[in-house]
Amino acid sequence: TGGCDYRCQNRAQQQECELATCPCAECCLNRPFSTQNDCGSPLFELFLTEKKGWGVKATRSITEGELVVEYVGEVIDRDTWEERKATLSRHAHMYFMALNHNEIVDASRKGNVARFINHSCSPNLSVQKWYVKREPRLGLFASMQIAEGEELSYNYAMKWSGEKKMAQRCLCEAPNCTGYLGKPPNDSSTR
Repeated sequence: TGGCDYRCQNRAQQQECELATCPCAECCLNRPFSTQNDCGSPLFELFLTEKKGWGVKATRSITEGELVVEYVGEVIDRDTWEERKATLSRHAHMYFMALNHNEIVDASRKGNVARFINHSCSPNLSVQKWYVKREPRLGLFASMQIAEGEELSYNYAMKWSGEKKMAQRCLCEAPNCTGYLGKPPNDSSTR
């Protein structure tokens, strides 16, 4: 067997091991981003959903904890994000994810299939920030066993302020659905 497991200090810090310094070398199992495309067959495919536009579904069984896809795009600063966001209408597709307090990943122009993964109030993926060679990376990891053909989803964790009627409605139809992408908004105009 071998390889880094749950006892690996790097894994506990969500940091990939480097082959040159890991005592497990080629047997290291803590390299999800570096080895993501090594399995050969794709994990997912695009499909047109009934109500939500495009979605992504699993093409094979996915194990809990497995990296499904990296969320990639153009890394922009907060000011550029505010400028781009201001040009979009309330119903426009937004493909932004915060990397840290000052940097945002904008997948609208330079993204991959991850931008088509829909929101769910009962998601089967979680977003994790890992470090690969000291660079932050965002990954969507399976938070449970996922069956072949199952739609992939994560909680967008949107934070709404302003009028409730302006908040984006959720279409996930999960038993615990809040009715909105993220927590339901307050009726107050500031928060």
